[in-house]
Amino acid sequence: MPWTLALLIPATVVAFAVGTLLGAYLGRARNSGVSTIAVVPIILLASVPAFLIGMVLTSLFAVQLGWFPGAAAFSATLLWDQDRLATLWDLSRHAFLPMTTIALAGIGLFTVAMRGNVTTESADDHTVFGRSLGAPSSRTLFWSHLVRPSLLPQVTGLGLVLALVVTGSILVEANFSYPGLGYILYRAILGDDLVMMRNVTFVLIVGLAFTISVVEFLYPWIDPRIRIAGGR
Repeated sequence: MPWTLALLIPATVVAFAVGTLLGAYLGRARNSGVSTIAVVPIILLASVPAFLIGMVLTSLFAVQLGWFPGAAAFSATLLWDQDRLATLWDLSRHAFLPMTTIALAGIGLFTVAMRGNVTTESADDHTVFGRSLGAPSSRTLFWSHLVRPSLLPQVTGLGLVLALVVTGSILVEANFSYPGLGYILYRAILGDDLVMMRNVTFVLIVGLAFTISVVEFLYPWIDPRIRIAGGR
């Protein structure tokens, strides 16, 4: 589990932050030619499975360029207790490609979702009223009237995207031979180990249920209208 969490948590945070900001700016400039051109590769990125992205990254950066290791979570000659900096560097180099794979797959999904949310909010009455006050391009209008209301469905989508990220990370870990829950499940399927398959699946289900519950508790802090309605 620590190996899987070390991949999923940073990759999901990066994907959510980058995808949300990128989608917000693309949704703000929805009618421009730059926005239309930029959306095409993002939609393609969101459509490609994570393990295929991992294969491309492995072929390019591990096989062709040799910049990063293409498999395993650490070197076979790593001395864990001798040099902490060397250990951290080795673990980081091995985790870079699988973490980048998961992050890229999530960025496409979050960007497409946030762009749709901001595009919808930009046509609502509160945004039109804000523009009528003479602030068509102010930061307050963008962050308060477009981004913040769009975060509620975006955070809701976070719980749903996590299910895709977790299931996608199984094949990513198998592709990189990374010793996480996904790789254990992959080995259990190959070995027809039903007990291990049930155990790993149960852990994944409990983890997703816990994450979605945390997302539900974040709603009042994202949108004050929910907190006010609850108080009444």
